[in-house]
Amino acid sequence: MNHTQALFQVALKSEKQEEQKTQYQAPNVCTGCCVSQQQLLAQKEMQTKALKQQIVKRIPLSNDTSLYKEEAGKVAVVIPFVRCQVFGRLSQTLKSWETFPPCVLQNTARLGKKLDLIFHYNANLDQDSDVLEGLQNLWGNISLDVRSCFQTVRFLSANLTRSEDVYPLGPCKQFYTTFDLLRRSGYDHWMQFEPDVNPIQIGWGTRLIELAEENRGCQHWWQLGSTAMYPNVVDTLNIRGNIGIDLHMNGNSVYCLKSADYDEFREKVRKAFPPSGCIGFPEIGELGGFDHAMYRFRMLPENRRYMNNKFSKFRIDDYIMNFGEAKFEPDKLLQTNPGTMLVHSKYYLITSEERMALSAKYSTRSYEKDLREAYRVEVGRFPSSGEEMFFSKLFKMRDDVGARAVWCTVRRILSASNSTSKMHPPLSDCHDVDLV
Repeated sequence: MNHTQALFQVALKSEKQEEQKTQYQAPNVCTGCCVSQQQLLAQKEMQTKALKQQIVKRIPLSNDTSLYKEEAGKVAVVIPFVRCQVFGRLSQTLKSWETFPPCVLQNTARLGKKLDLIFHYNANLDQDSDVLEGLQNLWGNISLDVRSCFQTVRFLSANLTRSEDVYPLGPCKQFYTTFDLLRRSGYDHWMQFEPDVNPIQIGWGTRLIELAEENRGCQHWWQLGSTAMYPNVVDTLNIRGNIGIDLHMNGNSVYCLKSADYDEFREKVRKAFPPSGCIGFPEIGELGGFDHAMYRFRMLPENRRYMNNKFSKFRIDDYIMNFGEAKFEPDKLLQTNPGTMLVHSKYYLITSEERMALSAKYSTRSYEKDLREAYRVEVGRFPSSGEEMFFSKLFKMRDDVGARAVWCTVRRILSASNSTSKMHPPLSDCHDVDLV
């Protein structure tokens, strides 16, 4: 069946089904249970008016017990999202695919048979039909070159409750649910592709298929992704006796579904870090979430014996790089890492004001020496901790602050408050360009 002829396809096995493919089918809400025919009919009646042209394939649940066979199966790109992203960031994400399409055109037919796209909503699409319609409009405006890279486009609802729909619990529950649903539906690999993942090369979907084919039966890895590439990686951590740098693999990774051992690993993590392996260590603040929890579990001293021969199952690969919220320059990155095709970073999806704040947050430059010297000369003492904090935050708002800019800025502020008694260098030598 030619999958480029429709926005959303249903895999139909018979000619009779093929003739019926333009008929409306109720949007799917996968909760892990089979939905009754009566419920589907009721949903159809409520939503036909708004979405009658929409064709959405429901992910079926299988009772097949042969879940770990090594033959190549389907691969899914899964986009977890929340309501506000449909009408904001998700549009930027999908438009970037037109610049860097997922597949190489000459391989479209081969790729289309194996790659699916799944939108995973945090709430309930049955109750938020405007969200589903918004997705329909977004995807309908994407070029055919992009849409033809996927055999089917599917929708899942996480049905998170209000108490669950908070970070990091909500994204965590979506993450673990995805494993169960996809594995039982014939997939052997899937990639978490949050709306702040940026493609920087054509063919990232083609490469995803290749990575999956090279890893049949999870023989080489369970997770393939990136540690933090931004400059403020935690230098040292001492967490329950585990001392070392933070090298957790970001959740935007490729995961294998054909390993009972990996299933066991995730279950151990969920039991070790309640609730459900979603928090990790509360004492380290923002270093929470399922990806941090899995890393902490691997590194705990009491798990060393269990983790023997398992560390290699978590593979760091140039295919995707994690820059978090930090700035990255694609051209420079590709010079040193030509195999990188995707970058996780919010930097180019936010406002200039937010970028400035993030530049300050992730700057690793120390201004202590220049600041202390300026204070020593100007006022005959070193700055207080509060003064150091103030000036450090001020200087980090720019990337090009040198010793002269530090000195002149300190002198200008201290002169305004009559705190300086010296005039070296002369204030007239400090121009506006020298000030932060």
